[in-house]
Amino acid sequence: MIDSTNVKATASRSDIEKLCKDAVHHGFGCVCVNPIYVKLASQLLKGSDVKVCSTVGFPFGATLPEIKALEAIKAVENGAQELDMVINLSALKSGNYEAV
Repeated sequence: MIDSTNVKATASRSDIEKLCKDAVHHGFGCVCVNPIYVKLASQLLKGSDVKVCSTVGFPFGATLPEIKALEAIKAVENGAQELDMVINLSALKSGNYEAV
């Protein structure tokens, strides 16, 4: 399966519309978008086989675990079927596994 992604900070509504249209046209398995566009992508892809993935903790992963959990919950509520979470590498390297 091929996934298609647009998680640019400058991504516009029309960029996400094109991403979803192309994903359906090419039979991609999933589109990955920033949380702000999950609901839009879900609406655009309704009835297709293309899943919606949301980023969590993007781009650096340096977010509190509780915030990542809330971000994930909201993404699923808005239609995300997959999540792409960025791990907190700084916490991992420091041995602070609770913050990972």
